[in-house]
Amino acid sequence: MTELSSTGNAAVAIPARDEAAHLGAIVRGCRALGFEVWVVDDGSDDDTGEIARREGAEVLRHATSLGKGAAIRTALRRFLASKRGALVLMDADGQHDPRFAPEFLRAAAVADLVLGNRMGNPGAMPPVRRWTNRAMSLFLSRMCGAAIPDSQCGYRLLSRRFAEAFRPTTSHFELESEMLVQAARFGFKITSVPIPAVYGSSPSHIRPIRDTLRFLGFLAKARFSIR
Repeated sequence: MTELSSTGNAAVAIPARDEAAHLGAIVRGCRALGFEVWVVDDGSDDDTGEIARREGAEVLRHATSLGKGAAIRTALRRFLASKRGALVLMDADGQHDPRFAPEFLRAAAVADLVLGNRMGNPGAMPPVRRWTNRAMSLFLSRMCGAAIPDSQCGYRLLSRRFAEAFRPTTSHFELESEMLVQAARFGFKITSVPIPAVYGSSPSHIRPIRDTLRFLGFLAKARFSIR
């Protein structure tokens, strides 16, 4: 658990690839709340990095796209080199409203991994995403021995204690599931806070067949890591 008296003791990291259309508003919203912001530019071909710098974010750039998991790993290295008490992860496509970040900080008083939960009111979520998320969340809840209603939500907070213990082995979307499995294996408490389901016109970077196969492969390996 993490004692956070203010947003000044936490940082926000935003993995981003070709998100120039939405990123500026997200960075501004986070900075208005007092967060330091790090944008991991995962090989963007547009002005993602330039816009992030203009809005006051520190930019960590990958020369080529390495995947969301690799971007999170870059953010984790930056976090561990800092003195911040918690790391908030947000997506760059406009789905995550910075105004909810303080709710994650409050929840960090009783948990080391805090997830956003969109499933209480998932009306805006595309039906296929909703069904897939529920199935993945059910598998992971059983595997972790904890109620995880929205396992695929990228809006989450990691305490320093958990970030120091986490040993990621994946580099794509399945890293977010690996995070849950390791938290359960190491005995860290996982909790959730409600957030709205927001979906706009931005194309998803998820590739359903490829990323589902990666997830299933990860589950096959991970099921033996929790006793």
